[in-house]
Amino acid sequence: MVSYKQLVENQRVHFKTGATRSVEARKKALLKLKVMVEKNSEEIGAAIQKDLGRDPAQEIANAVRHVQELINHVEEWSAPKIVAKPQMFNNDTDEVMLMTEPLGVALVISPWNFPLVTSMPVALAIAGGNR
Repeated sequence: MVSYKQLVENQRVHFKTGATRSVEARKKALLKLKVMVEKNSEEIGAAIQKDLGRDPAQEIANAVRHVQELINHVEEWSAPKIVAKPQMFNNDTDEVMLMTEPLGVALVISPWNFPLVTSMPVALAIAGGNR
């Protein structure tokens, strides 16, 4: 079994390749996550039912909907945004832009009681271009 330390290091190596930076790569990874949940919904649902004794339909539907929302908006959220200039730059004609970019690796350790819902920060990390 791979240790968390090794897992994070492997992800850092992959992140440094730049493979997760583009919006298209993020959307592709999010789509894979959504399809994985949909394709395995019966098995995921059975495990939630068996382990936790509750109907998994809402949790699965919420997870799929959440990932789809990220797919729909990641391009918009990743686009540069024009922001107000600091007072000292008011004489300049250039615009000031806020540009978001991925920072690195996120390790999400999810609690057991709502396994899909509490794992969704993984989708947020992917949408942000992080690994």
